[in-house]
Amino acid sequence: MPLTSRTGRDHDRQILRLAVPAFGALVAEPLFLLTDTVIVGHLPAPALGAVGVASTVLSALVSLCVFLAYGTTAAVARQIGAGNASLAVRLGGDGLWLAAR
Repeated sequence: MPLTSRTGRDHDRQILRLAVPAFGALVAEPLFLLTDTVIVGHLPAPALGAVGVASTVLSALVSLCVFLAYGTTAAVARQIGAGNASLAVRLGGDGLWLAAR
């Protein structure tokens, strides 16, 4: 089906089909951290404190990675849309290099 013949309802369905799994992926990590805290909450205070510190560090790391992924995805998509595949590949490589550092 050509892109111009789609209705607004078709676009909404396509956006929802992409957004629901992405939302689930973003919500999973905080739920894991909450579950860890609930389980460790029955242990002595030092264990709960250690989980709090580890959760904070892990949450910050995940936030940075999500920021990098979203930024890289938008830049690469923009270049692909403009027909500049070589720059898109270079931007994707830059994102991978930055993530590995």
